[in-house]
Parts: sequence; structure tokens; C-alpha cells
Amino acid sequence: MAKIKHISEAMIRGQARVLDYYYWRGIPVCRRWPVWRTKVRSPAVQASAEAFRQSRRDLKAMTPIIRESYRRLNVGKKMAWVDMYTRAYMWNYKASGGPVGVLTNARRWYPT
Repeated sequence: MAKIKHISEAMIRGQARVLDYYYWRGIPVCRRWPVWRTKVRSPAVQASAEAFRQSRRDLKAMTPIIRESYRRLNVGKKMAWVDMYTRAYMWNYKASGGPVGVLTNARRWYPT
């Protein structure tokens, strides 16, 4: 990080994606443009990431009845119902060692 006297549009446009200009505690500064290098993930991490993505897809596919059931189940708890669902999904994924079947669609049952 280098202190500079001022930041102008011309400076930003002239060095786009090479230098990063910003204010740090009110002081104009400049640094090298940040570069993120992706690491090769282990197979276990990739599998967990895929399971998490699948949990998000299942969450979006849930019917309003199931969503309401999770919300009611979670009343008075510190954790949000979505977090509780995700925790249970990932726990079942790790316990079973593979894909998890989840109830995402149900009809209201009325006793006769």
C-alpha cells in the first residue's frame, strides 16, 4: 500500500486492473490489483460443495406447506429455519455418504 496525494478518474482509468485506488481511514492509497488464484479442491470438498448446492436447489423447490412446517418447527430457537434445514441436510449427507432424499413436496392432509 502506498500513500498518494489524491485520486482522480484519469488515474483510475489509466491503471484499471493493474492498480487499485481507494481511501484507507480517509487517506488516499494505492496498491497492486488483487489477484485470486483458485486452488484445486480435494474430492471431499468438491462433494460437500455439490451437496450444499443440491440443498439450495431442494430449498427452492419446497412447497409453501413444507416451508411453513420448518418455520413452525423452529419457533423460539436461535437458528434460522433455513440454517436448521441446511445443517440437517449436510449431517444426513455426511452420515449416509451420498445423496440425500428430502421431502420438498407435500399436500395438506385433512383427516376425515
